[in-house]
Amino acid sequence: MSATEERQESMALTDKYLNNRIVIMTKDASINITSAADLANYNIGTQEGSAALEMMEANPDYDLFKDKITQYPTYDEVIMDMQAGRIDCMVVDEVLGEYKNSQLEEKMAVAEFNFGDDFYAIGCRKEDTDVAAKLTEAISALIDDGTAAEISEKWFGKNIVILEGYDE
Repeated sequence: MSATEERQESMALTDKYLNNRIVIMTKDASINITSAADLANYNIGTQEGSAALEMMEANPDYDLFKDKITQYPTYDEVIMDMQAGRIDCMVVDEVLGEYKNSQLEEKMAVAEFNFGDDFYAIGCRKEDTDVAAKLTEAISALIDDGTAAEISEKWFGKNIVILEGYDE
């Protein structure tokens, strides 16, 4: 899950272990988005209540493109509307976007601009700090032996695993 400030206060979280940027994916690679302000020129789709929506709302240029955003119950519906030409791009977390892209015959393009990092952690009940610590140790061991990198490469085509405060 995204390691938001609210979740850090209400839960015991592991150290952040994955950098899941918020990216913009387009049906057409000729769509050139190099800044948030460029989104004012396009119809945008995203999932309602998503980290992607939160990142857009927090962007200083949000007022320029907020009226161009359509929110959907699922990213599958976003992708279908993009394929149908009703929207030009979607804002999505990179892991899900790349996974969905791997399933498509006609691949989406990833825009040059992105909304930044969205770090993931594993959440436990607030009182279970010992469980969160043990999970962090297990993740660290997977990083140390290379397993985490192998899994990341297999599923995402690159190593996006990190560990907050961890240096190889």
